[in-house]
Amino acid sequence: MFNTTQKQILRGVNVAKVDVLAKRFSVSIEEMANILGVSPRVLQKKSAGKTHILDKNLSERCINLDNLFNLAVNYFGSENSASLWFRNENIGLGSVTPFSLCETFFGMQCVENTIIKLTYGMTA
Repeated sequence: MFNTTQKQILRGVNVAKVDVLAKRFSVSIEEMANILGVSPRVLQKKSAGKTHILDKNLSERCINLDNLFNLAVNYFGSENSASLWFRNENIGLGSVTPFSLCETFFGMQCVENTIIKLTYGMTA
């Protein structure tokens, strides 16, 4: 998995992945762009340009978000339940939404740790 993910990051992911992620998390493109650290206009230009491939930094963020969402789906049992969890404030995460923490890699790690704790029956 490591080599495959590393290659995918270096190769870059298609900008369409952002739309897929926004739908999975049930957020707007603007909210997803904010989490990725770019303006919606940058994503529009990528979609309209000759190359639809995101740079390695944005690709890595998209892949990490996708993996994190999949982890939540495995725990909560459905994409709808995972999406709701990401968009509701969580006391264990400082009374902010898990989705808002995904703006940084540190925040993503905190969210991942919380899901893992829940998976193993610990309080988050």
